[in-house]
Amino acid sequence: MLKIVYLDFNNFEEIPNLSGSRDEVKELSMQRNGLKGPVPTYVFNMSSLTSLVLHGNSLNGSVPDNICLHLPNVEELHLAYNQFDGTIPNEIGNLQNLRILSLGGNNINGQIPSEIFNMSTIAVISLTENQLSGSLPDISLGVPELQVLFVGRNKLSGATPT
Repeated sequence: MLKIVYLDFNNFEEIPNLSGSRDEVKELSMQRNGLKGPVPTYVFNMSSLTSLVLHGNSLNGSVPDNICLHLPNVEELHLAYNQFDGTIPNEIGNLQNLRILSLGGNNINGQIPSEIFNMSTIAVISLTENQLSGSLPDISLGVPELQVLFVGRNKLSGATPT
């Protein structure tokens, strides 16, 4: 039974359809390949995933609003350095097991949803090098595990958080 799939640093152009194993695969990593286009729907329907690493490809589209419904166990979400656009969905705050959120180096715009800072397990938030605007939400409450916050190289303004 396939549980871990690491296909990093190759020349793959598409994510394999693991739908036969979708309720068993815990980790899927395909960083630094030649992946293009939107992330196939079946990837965001792999309910057993705890780690999804698609860092450093040419994936595009937006982070789906319903991500929390289909990835309830995800602890690490690495989608940095692709070509994702749109906004960060508020619903991402419902990923109650998420420890690492890495969305840097994309074309994501809009404000940082305050819901991200309501996740009690989040330790790393990397949103650097996007087009995010507005002010940072209050991070003084609700994030006891937060150790790293990267938000540089955006268009943020307003008061700095305490």
